[in-house]
Amino acid sequence: MSFGLKLAFAVVLVAFVAMRFWPSTVKVIYGKDFKFAAVLEPYVGMFLFTDSVFQRHILGQGLETLDWPRPSVSVKTRAVDRSGDNSGGEELTYGFHVTWPEAANLDVTFSEVEGQDAAAATKLVCYDVAWSYRGSPYRYRYRDRPSDCFPLGYGHWYGGAEVLEQRWPMNGQRSRMQPYLTGDYLAPHWRSRPGYGRYGSIVEPYWISSSGVAIYVSGDVTLHSSFNADGDNRLCIKSDRRGYVNAENGDDDDDDIYREWLNYTVCRGDDLLQVHRHMMRTHFARPRQVPDERTIRSPIWSTWARYKVHVNQTSVLGYAAEINGHGFPNSQIEIDDMYSTQYGDFDFDGRKFPDARAMTSRLRELGFRVTAWVTPFANTDSRAFAEGVDRSYWAKTRPPHSVPSLTRWWQGPKGAAVLDVTNAEAVRWYVRRLKAFQAEYGIDSFKFDAGELDFLPRDMYVPPDIVNTNRLTDMYVRLTEEFGRMVEVRSGFRSQDVPVFFRMLDKDSVWGYDNGLRSMIPTALFMGVVGYPFVLPDMIGGNGYGDADPLRETTIPDRELFVRWLEVSAFLPAMQFSIAPWQYDDEVVKIALKYVKIHETLVAPEVIKAGKMALQTGEPIIRPLWWIDQSTDSLTIDDQFLVGDSILVAPVVDQGVTSRNVFLPGKDCRWKDRETGEVFHGGQWLKGVKVPLDHVPVYMRIDAGREH
Repeated sequence: MSFGLKLAFAVVLVAFVAMRFWPSTVKVIYGKDFKFAAVLEPYVGMFLFTDSVFQRHILGQGLETLDWPRPSVSVKTRAVDRSGDNSGGEELTYGFHVTWPEAANLDVTFSEVEGQDAAAATKLVCYDVAWSYRGSPYRYRYRDRPSDCFPLGYGHWYGGAEVLEQRWPMNGQRSRMQPYLTGDYLAPHWRSRPGYGRYGSIVEPYWISSSGVAIYVSGDVTLHSSFNADGDNRLCIKSDRRGYVNAENGDDDDDDIYREWLNYTVCRGDDLLQVHRHMMRTHFARPRQVPDERTIRSPIWSTWARYKVHVNQTSVLGYAAEINGHGFPNSQIEIDDMYSTQYGDFDFDGRKFPDARAMTSRLRELGFRVTAWVTPFANTDSRAFAEGVDRSYWAKTRPPHSVPSLTRWWQGPKGAAVLDVTNAEAVRWYVRRLKAFQAEYGIDSFKFDAGELDFLPRDMYVPPDIVNTNRLTDMYVRLTEEFGRMVEVRSGFRSQDVPVFFRMLDKDSVWGYDNGLRSMIPTALFMGVVGYPFVLPDMIGGNGYGDADPLRETTIPDRELFVRWLEVSAFLPAMQFSIAPWQYDDEVVKIALKYVKIHETLVAPEVIKAGKMALQTGEPIIRPLWWIDQSTDSLTIDDQFLVGDSILVAPVVDQGVTSRNVFLPGKDCRWKDRETGEVFHGGQWLKGVKVPLDHVPVYMRIDAGREH
């Protein structure tokens, strides 16, 4: 047992004894640097703080003032042999339990974990906090819930949720306190609320700081969270059922609806990377397979940004002929919105596609696989809506008077049903219909859109065993596995093991952090650090949304923006075109062919190699520079990244730039300029590197005499 843990146990024991004589105030102080730090005051709450990492309280503002009964405190000690599991190393565990009769329980366990990473062994200290609150109806409705806040000033932070203005590190983001639920931050009612910071399609309750502190909230917590809300420089978490779809499912006389729990783990170590790897091993599932390798190697060609809802058989075949005619390879052509008779019906509109089966056959002759865009919605004028109503397959209001519960979505403003993913028979029906659509028309796979909880009706009934309704997003993602490894989805919650591509939410055709090119690399890094390595970037150049009618009009992106976007995408796990290079000029076509070839020959092999490693470790394919070097520069750079261990990329993401500085991480590393062959030592800046429009600085790592 380390001296620190012995000291902690001794102080807790002294506090326990002291409480027998001074029951109104008990203080437990154990150490600094977050090795041990706690203060317990029965009428105020439990406080954990540290001299150099952060200071925070477990029992929230509203709970501090409650006139609770005097608590009882018990100290616990136990030894755990975890050498047989995947967390690595022996663990000695201590803690204490606090009970407020008829009100609350607080269980804190702190432990040391001996890491076993051969490259950099490190000792971690972890705290498991389990808080449950049994309130009265009055207190439940009018008092704050269990909450906790962590100051952000002690390091650079990573993780969390996809947001509109993605930053890396995320200290520059702002999100006000809100339900921690998957959402569509592109919806006008969210975009019109500056400073709110709506969470997006992928949310994970995990944050990690460059100071070596990691926080993970249990997946069954009805979590609310804020990050730097209105510039308060804090990460706050709170347990609160309000705002969750099933919050109103209970009756006033149902004891369960007045219960809240906030369970989370905080780990601290000296090495950011080792702490992150420990959290990944302990809390995250890993992908079970590498998704489709052809999709990794060669570009997807989508009809969406170029044609919007005006897509038809002539345009699809013409698009394919143009792709081949300009000498571009493909993984598949994706037929997007709107090809069907009505939204929700899996068919082709005969007026726009007079012979869809002949079209897909011709596409195969041209060397294309074919995918189609689908959603979980059915508008009320569709045949699917009527059939699903008859069979009770759509989300519905609570029993005993269950009726379809309608929602609105971007192509269903007058009302639509949404698939009830909690109904196994409804899911089988949805899958059967899609497979029949595949067989009839020769469709290889699908792009599954939506899945966020924003689109669930507020009066939808959710079975009581589903407390955190983010599980509905995960259930939607999991049904897509039926359609193979070409699948792409855009939403996720604890869905890391599903072997499909996870697409960034639609990007705008602008330069900045406001959902433009500047946000691309931060989004890819975010997705990797929360366990989604197989990132599918959005369409090159963005979606080209027109101002008047974005779903029907296309505004061609700025030429320079398109090329720089193309260059970033070439070094990500997959590429996706819609706006075509030949819509500009011959020079853009030449640059595009160059970077598609670089992706196929240089990047894709490294992506597949790193992807296979991710099956074992969950580690990202697109990695931050701090994967190699935890210097101040590596912790904050958001316009460079690593592909696996071998490729360092420094693209241009700002308008009008013709030279840039490049940081080479790792003092023990050597890097070779891929274009000139010049070799540089790591741990230094290269100043004024020339970056003409057709150039991306790329450096290959040379390690122990072996060139990657």
